Amino acid sequence: MSINLSLSRLHQLLPHLPLQYTRPTIHIAGTNGKGSVSALVSSILAECSSSSTRLSIGRFNSPDLVHITECMLVNQQPISVASYEATRAVVLQADQQYGTKLTPFEVLTLTALQLFEQAAVDIVVMEVGMGGRLDATNFIPTECILVSALTAVDLDHQGFLGNTVEAIATEKAGIARRGKPFVLGPQSANNRDAVEKAVKSRVEEVGARLCEPVKVEAIGKEDAEFTSGDTGNFRPPKGPTTQAFIAALSSTPIHAVLPLHGAHQLDNLSTSLGIVQALLSLDDLFLDFRKVITLDTVERGIANVRWRGRLSWHEYPASGRQVPVLVDGAHNPASSRTLRAYIDSVLSSSSIKGKRFHVTYILALSHSPPKTPRDALESLFTPTSDTTSSLPLSISAAFVPFTPPTNMPWVKPVPPAQLALSVQELLSSELVPRTWTPTRDVVLGEGEENVCLKEALDWAVGLHKNGSSWDGEEVQELIVVAGSLYLVADFYRLLDGFDAVSS
Repeated sequence: MSINLSLSRLHQLLPHLPLQYTRPTIHIAGTNGKGSVSALVSSILAECSSSSTRLSIGRFNSPDLVHITECMLVNQQPISVASYEATRAVVLQADQQYGTKLTPFEVLTLTALQLFEQAAVDIVVMEVGMGGRLDATNFIPTECILVSALTAVDLDHQGFLGNTVEAIATEKAGIARRGKPFVLGPQSANNRDAVEKAVKSRVEEVGARLCEPVKVEAIGKEDAEFTSGDTGNFRPPKGPTTQAFIAALSSTPIHAVLPLHGAHQLDNLSTSLGIVQALLSLDDLFLDFRKVITLDTVERGIANVRWRGRLSWHEYPASGRQVPVLVDGAHNPASSRTLRAYIDSVLSSSSIKGKRFHVTYILALSHSPPKTPRDALESLFTPTSDTTSSLPLSISAAFVPFTPPTNMPWVKPVPPAQLALSVQELLSSELVPRTWTPTRDVVLGEGEENVCLKEALDWAVGLHKNGSSWDGEEVQELIVVAGSLYLVADFYRLLDGFDAVSS
C-alpha cells in the first residue's frame, strides 16, 4: 500500500457515517512547525472560558509518538483507547460496506472527526498530514473553517508535492477557503519570495483573506547549565521570555516565557498569535472571540504549552547517573539546520561557554526519495557559523533503524550502514567522527522495543563511563536523538519503560 492523495473517497463515505462534521475548525499546514503551532493555539484556547465554562478543544496531530490515541486530543488529553477503537471500527465497517477503500490516514482522519463530533468540542485545531490541497483533512466543509494557516515551507515529500518550494507552497496553500482568513507565517529568507508568490496567487484565486503573523520578540536568551557530578548535573533551558502586541486584544503587550526551544519557535509563536488575531477579527459567529480571548489567557496558554519530541530535554538513566538527552524530530534539511543551530546556541550560552563538550548523535532517517540521507545529515555535522566552529566540541554518531509505524508499511528506515557511509562521504577523513552501527541485521516489528536504540544509548554513555577529559579538562556529554519522529517515538517508549520501573 502507498500514499494515494485524493478527497473523493472521503466525500463518498462521509454521508454514510453516523455523524456529519460540524465543529468550528482551525486548519494548519506547513513543512515545519505546524505541530508546534497547533499545540500553541490549542493551549491558548484551552485557557479561554465562555459563560464561566472553559472552552472544549479538540486537536489532531500526526504521526503519534507512542500510541495512536495521541493523534486525537480533547482538552489536552488523548482520547481513550476504547473510544478510539469503537469509533474506528464504525469507520472501517462503513468503508468495507461501501467499498471506498480508504487509506490508513483517511481512516485515522475520519475517526478523529467522528470523535470530535461525539465530544461536541467547541473548537478543533487540525494539523494537515502532508501537503494540503489533497490531504485528507482538507475535506472538512468550508463552513466549518474559522482560520487557515501556513507555517514554514521547505523542500520535503517532493515525490508527492513538487520539486520546488513554490510548487510545494502552492499545494499547502490549497487549504485556503473562500471568505476565510489565511495566516501566512514567517518564512526563511531563501524561500520567502517563492512562498509568498504561491500563497498570494492561491488566496486570490479562492477568495480567501490573507493575514499577517504577529511580530514576536525575545527578551533575553535561553540559558543552560552543565555542572560536573553524577546527579543533578544539568539544568535545561527554560526558554526565552517573549513579547508581542495584538491591538485588538489589549493595549498592553503580551509577555510570556515560551517553553518551546529554538529560535524557530519564535516564528511558530508569531504564526499562532496571527491565528489568534484572525479569530479576534471574525464576526457573526457562535462565539465572540473578543469576549473569551484575553491577555491573561494568551499568556497562560503560551506558558503552559507542551510539545513532546521537538527540541525536548530529558535525562537518560545510566550507571547511577543521569545523562542529558536532547530529542528532536528533525528529518529534513531545514529542520536539521534548526537543530544544529540550537545545539550550537546552547553550547555557546553565557553560563556554560568555554567548557568542553562531546555530542553523540543517535540518528535514523526514513527512506524518502528524492531526498538523500546527506541532505538531512550535512547540517548536523557542519558548524552553523564561524563563531560556533570555534566551540570546544567533539562529535560521535550512532546510526540505527526505527520501529515501523502502525499501518504504514511504505515507511522504511535507511539502513544504518548507509547513513554512516553518507557521513564518511560528507566529511574529510580527519573530520569523520567515531561511529557506531548495529553489529547484526535487525528487522524490527511493529510495537517491538528498539533494541538497536538501547544499544546505541549504552554505547554513547559508555564513551564517558569512566569520565572523559580533553587536554586535562573534564568533558561534558550530551546525547542527541534525532532524524525521524519514529525514532523519537522509540526513545519515549524506552524512557517510559524506565519511568514505569522506577516509579
